[in-house]
Amino acid sequence: MNKISAICMLFLSSAIAYAQNATTQTLIEEYQKEAGDHAALYYAPIEPFFMQARWINDPYWETDECTSGEVLYDGVLYRDVMMRFNVVTQSLIVATPVSKILVAPVMDKVEYFTLFGHRFEKFDGKYRELIAGDKNLKLWHEKTKVRGRDVEKNRRIYLNFDENDKYFIVDGDRTFQVKKAKDIAKNYPEYKKQIKKYIRTSELDYAENKLYAIVKTFEYLTSIK
Repeated sequence: MNKISAICMLFLSSAIAYAQNATTQTLIEEYQKEAGDHAALYYAPIEPFFMQARWINDPYWETDECTSGEVLYDGVLYRDVMMRFNVVTQSLIVATPVSKILVAPVMDKVEYFTLFGHRFEKFDGKYRELIAGDKNLKLWHEKTKVRGRDVEKNRRIYLNFDENDKYFIVDGDRTFQVKKAKDIAKNYPEYKKQIKKYIRTSELDYAENKLYAIVKTFEYLTSIK
């Protein structure tokens, strides 16, 4: 490569880098224009890039697609927010209304948010899904995703998240895990016979959907408690 060619290549590289930086800055300016004092939820850092091509699955709750919900953020309720929830980082990701840039608000300011019709609140350091109940008696769903073993697919190695689901009942000061419907009877000796009879007559022992059986039994508990 002669001297002139080298100079041209250096100029071209600099021009590309400048264009990329300019594009990034323009995007930042766009979403900051949207994020005035009336829209503090959107005045946040851009979501860190997740390289999906390297993973067999993703870190998000249910889907990596943004869906509509609401967020109570720093005392202000935002409705019809397009968002997704990163389970691994415990980060709510919201799309700005106009430019649809994905940003990550400060989670300490999120009192609750709703996704898929359910409410999510922080409990014991993690955001959990409120499945049923109110006031002092609630059934919660906790989902965790952690780095697991790599997965081979089509002769390629992909990174992988192992997913785990747990269900908890919070009754006033009591918290206990529920793995099956009968665990509810075990933790309420005063209603044990009634709950077991309900499980048996409703054939919830044989329900293919474990969560369905737990929810139905929990709803019965709330009706007799």
